[in-house]
Amino acid sequence: MIDPQDERLSLVRQCALVGITRLSYYYRPAGESQTNLRLMLLMDELQLNCPWYRSWQMALSLPK
Repeated sequence: MIDPQDERLSLVRQCALVGITRLSYYYRPAGESQTNLRLMLLMDELQLNCPWYRSWQMALSLPK
C-alpha cells in the first residue's frame, strides 16, 4: 500500500491518499508486559482446570 521507496509520491502524500496519518504509519505497538503475560497464563490454566468457575470466582482465585 505505502511504499517508502516510491520516488513519485512522498510518504506524506501516500499516507494522505490512504487516509492515515504518518504517526499511524510509523506506530509500532508495544508488546505485553511480563506481568500481564503471567496473569493471562494463570487465568488460562484456571479456566482449563475449573471451567465451572464464574468471573468472580476466578478473580478470587488469582493472586493479589
